[in-house]
Amino acid sequence: MYESEEYLFNSQIVEIINENFIPIYVDADLRQDLTRKYLEGGWPSTTVLTPGGERLYGFSGPRPVGDMLVNLQQAIDNAKSNGFSNQVIYDYKKERVVIPSNNQLTNLVSGYSTHMFRSYDSVHGGFGSGQKFPQGRTLDFSLEMYELTGGNRFLELVEHTLEGQYTSIDEIQTNYNIYDPVEGGFHRYGTQRDWTPPHYEKMLYDNARLLKAYAHLQKLTPDDKIVNEVVEKTNSYFVDNWYDAENGGFYGNTDVHGEHHYYAENPRPADKPRVEKTNTLIGMQSNLNISLPME
Repeated sequence: MYESEEYLFNSQIVEIINENFIPIYVDADLRQDLTRKYLEGGWPSTTVLTPGGERLYGFSGPRPVGDMLVNLQQAIDNAKSNGFSNQVIYDYKKERVVIPSNNQLTNLVSGYSTHMFRSYDSVHGGFGSGQKFPQGRTLDFSLEMYELTGGNRFLELVEHTLEGQYTSIDEIQTNYNIYDPVEGGFHRYGTQRDWTPPHYEKMLYDNARLLKAYAHLQKLTPDDKIVNEVVEKTNSYFVDNWYDAENGGFYGNTDVHGEHHYYAENPRPADKPRVEKTNTLIGMQSNLNISLPME
């Protein structure tokens, strides 16, 4: 959508970019270093830099043509006012190594636990009150705290979150959460607080963290049928779709492939979603745009 005449390829935008900028399109799957440096919080991601490479501003998602024109003109005016210098000066200072004390580490763990429960959604599981992204590391941390302290609330947080993420095969048409009950694995995020409907792309790094957390949960609750199903099917999804048997390693992600029209069907159409085979951890729909004003 962003790369259409309504937004980035609008004739006015094309004209001002071609006359005043050096447009750079980054394949985020191949250049994860630039993605980590310039990602503006979501996809598509756009960053505008000075001629010297300093960030002026950035945004994720499409913006109205009028807003983009104003922002681009501000970048041009900034470049004209501040000249053109490509020299980058680094002022490195040697700092003393700080080794945290046991008390500081204890306070860190305690503070993180407090923050976790403060942001925990006791109604639908997960964290926050808007879009729901899976937080596998936090879930695993909560299970570690359960084993360390015996506090049931740590275990219940993880169990309740999985209940919210889980999709029953019988509800695939009416209540599709981020867990895929047909092929296994977890989708990118839930677009609402209750995890529905999901953004159907599947990311390797999300699924790896969730698989680790729920395999941990499986050890603690070995008779839980839902936990066993989730772990077994997600592990199978890794092996069947992402494992590169010839070269080793795992592919990065699977695309949305028709979204609800594919994933909400059981059985599903014969044509399978495309797997990104660059062996990276960034989504295949991750368009990253970086613009540099020209002299």
